[in-house]
Amino acid sequence: MKKSENSSSKWVSALQATSLGLNTLPSCVCLADLYGDGDYKLVIGDFGTEKYDIQLKVFRGLQIIGANVLSDLPAALVSFNNENIQPSLASLAVACGSSILIYKNLKPFYKFTPPSLEINADEAEAWRHVKAGHINTSQLHAVLIKLLHQLGGMELTTRSQAFLCSKESDRESILQQCLNSKLVHQSTITCMTTMKRSSAELSAIDCIICATEYGYVYCIDTQAFTILTQCKIPGVPVFLYAAGLYEVDYRIFVSTRDSEIFCIKRDMKSVLNPIITMTADIIDMIRVGKQVNN
Repeated sequence: MKKSENSSSKWVSALQATSLGLNTLPSCVCLADLYGDGDYKLVIGDFGTEKYDIQLKVFRGLQIIGANVLSDLPAALVSFNNENIQPSLASLAVACGSSILIYKNLKPFYKFTPPSLEINADEAEAWRHVKAGHINTSQLHAVLIKLLHQLGGMELTTRSQAFLCSKESDRESILQQCLNSKLVHQSTITCMTTMKRSSAELSAIDCIICATEYGYVYCIDTQAFTILTQCKIPGVPVFLYAAGLYEVDYRIFVSTRDSEIFCIKRDMKSVLNPIITMTADIIDMIRVGKQVNN
């Protein structure tokens, strides 16, 4: 390309540095104005190459200017604004496991965890009996298998799911490891996005929208870190797209692993039927004008 053509081109050359060894997904990459100076930094949730290499990294160009160790693999990463000050300083939200980790000025600030789900009474009773020594490992496995067939794996706690997936030779050791901990039904966060609360201005307050493995979609107040509203869909969310303002009117589009897209509107508590069913896997969703493309 000639120099004159290059200077007027609308294309921006991407930075390339294979030596950085980054391992991540598109959902764990964002741009954020972390210092309110108009200079947007590249923020990446790096999976690393080993268990202890998982980090939140901030780049200026190809130079790492900040890093924080993450305790679990990130599923999503977004920047958001939760302050009415100028210049506004973006905060970061990282979905790790069943929690959202909030960072301000690249420092840990808050940990938000969606509420626990109700545990099936028969499942809870089975774990109480095995802890009291009334039943053994084989009997516990038989009870959980029966519940699995009756309810489906999504209705069981992660402890029961892990126990059922383990080898027979490992069940006794797994049982001893978890008996002293409380049985909880936490759901893993699968995806996350943001939506403006009351104003469409770039510096206005954001809400965080997150979805979990069990089909719950939560809208979170980023100032009080409480749940503003929640909605249930019959599927496992993979991608989220939010349009509108929370306090005016909005649409949240949710695509699932079954290649279905659901639309959540204001004041909805559950959505049963998808608006679109695809014949191929959905790899992402974007908005073009008034259309959502996938």
